[in-house]
Amino acid sequence: MNNADVAIAAATAGRGITRVLSYMIAPQLASGELELVLDPFTPPVVPVHVVHKEPGLTAARIRTVVDFLIERLRKEPSLNYRG
Repeated sequence: MNNADVAIAAATAGRGITRVLSYMIAPQLASGELELVLDPFTPPVVPVHVVHKEPGLTAARIRTVVDFLIERLRKEPSLNYRG
């Protein structure tokens, strides 16, 4: 399949296994609908970075957006799910 939503739906319906990013199936993992079957072979977690390009000092509006994104990403449990 070339659509993660369809692959997740198929796996949830018991039609096989799929490989998707953990945050995409965090609710299904938490509820027990899906389980990790190859967890020992999961590659290391890649951090999420907030990157922007602006010469000189960062404008207040950009800093506000960056601060907001950092706060929200750090609070998002599905980005930190490890079973």
